[in-house]
Amino acid sequence: AEFHVPPAAQVPVRVVGPGAESTRRLETHRDLIVRLARLAPLDAVEATPEAVKGAIQFVLDEATVFVNLAVAIDAEREKARLDNEIVRLDGDISKFDKKLANRGFLEKAPPEVVETARERRQVAVRERAKLDQARGRLAVM
Repeated sequence: AEFHVPPAAQVPVRVVGPGAESTRRLETHRDLIVRLARLAPLDAVEATPEAVKGAIQFVLDEATVFVNLAVAIDAEREKARLDNEIVRLDGDISKFDKKLANRGFLEKAPPEVVETARERRQVAVRERAKLDQARGRLAVM
């Protein structure tokens, strides 16, 4: 969802270096995982594969998971979308910073209005951090 993968897309996933317990769980629940996560195929291998172009990776317990999003999304378009959202949030944060730095606003506005502005700024900062992380994961594509 973070990368706007179309609902009908089936994304290849490779799990590298799962331990015995993770392998057992993966085999036991493979069909359910594949269906719910819309994966095709889901492979587990012992050795580290060559870098998969267009794949993002993350560590889950002892394994590294490679999710090949390149087959489901236009990476350049998604990067541009994330960049635009980051610019928009930077503008929002800047507006909140100016408002909250304005002594007149702080003195004249009701406390709940000031608190709402602070909360909205924090929400924008958290969202910006999430987008930065997503953009960083797409940078490898």
